[in-house]
Amino acid sequence: MRVIVFAATKGGTGKSTLAYNLGMYAAREHQVLFADLDPQGSLTELWERRAEMFNPQIVKHVNGVAGAVRRLEDSGYARDYLIIDTPGSHVPIIRDAVASADVVLVPVQASALDVLGQEAAFDIIRSEGKWDQTLLLWNRIDARSTDFNGRIEKVLTGLGLPMGRISQRVSYAKAGAEAKTGAEIDKAAAGEIAKLWDAIQGVLKR
Repeated sequence: MRVIVFAATKGGTGKSTLAYNLGMYAAREHQVLFADLDPQGSLTELWERRAEMFNPQIVKHVNGVAGAVRRLEDSGYARDYLIIDTPGSHVPIIRDAVASADVVLVPVQASALDVLGQEAAFDIIRSEGKWDQTLLLWNRIDARSTDFNGRIEKVLTGLGLPMGRISQRVSYAKAGAEAKTGAEIDKAAAGEIAKLWDAIQGVLKR
């Protein structure tokens, strides 16, 4: 079972929405589990509103990711992928999840404060030896801000991490209101999530 972790030490980066969209996309061809470690429970709420999904399923009462993975594998309930949403500030939970990750995704929005707000996440990733398994995810890109985006891209590229891109689209919010995904109602969003999934596979093949 491959463990994919969304990690951020700044709130409001879109982790839960991205985790949900990615998991639902992956579930078209794979068996997927969700684990929601964020006390806000946004990923759980989206999943519950979808109503009795067989795939993905959600794993509850996860007190430690490594132990949960072992129990799932020992009991025969492991699936192809476990996608984990983490809180935006609780460092011990983030560190525990990152330590067990096969891929770490760090969502960053287009602002200097967002980049600076992720320094603690980058420190955790480095200390856990997961830098080469990390994918930076530039989220909510406003296509109208071309000059500003160019400056932000230069900063993000300087981190030396492979980078996925997700545009600011009404479809993500609109779909979430109905517990759907952006990819289910918007072909452009579907293309972005597909590219993100391909990027994750690239990290897994390293």
